[in-house]
Amino acid sequence: MKAYHSAAVYLVVLTLAIAWLPPCFATESEASIAINEAELDLNLTFATVAAAEDAGADIEVLIGRLTSAGDSLSEAHTAFRAGNYEAASSHAVECSNVLEGLDLEADRLIEKAEREKSDNLILTLAGSGIGVIILLVLAIMGWSVLRERYYSQVPNMKPEVEVSP
Repeated sequence: MKAYHSAAVYLVVLTLAIAWLPPCFATESEASIAINEAELDLNLTFATVAAAEDAGADIEVLIGRLTSAGDSLSEAHTAFRAGNYEAASSHAVECSNVLEGLDLEADRLIEKAEREKSDNLILTLAGSGIGVIILLVLAIMGWSVLRERYYSQVPNMKPEVEVSP
């Protein structure tokens, strides 16, 4: 009975170890799938970062992570061509891990850039409005001064009459 009990324990431990531990060797198809997923992740993230740049966001921080992900993907392709499918899969997963959350950060930068543009527009409109008001006040004041000067000089003016021959 004790032998059956220890055999059952070993069987359970072996089953759990096989199910929970990642495979030591990746196959060609697994590496290919991992590379394709990493390429898709990189393309989608690149599009989001490009949109952030178009929105006027400062993407310097994002570029470093994109470059790192691109390097990992390049290493994955090199390892895949060399037949080292485990390394290829590992580099592809590393690429996807580097890109994780980068699209959310790019979206946050897009929102920040749009908010800054809106703030700048409001500031520009307010400044323009104040400038127009100042211009109108100065124009009215100038017109009043010139009008007063003209009316004060009119009584002193003597009309000239010309006699025609």
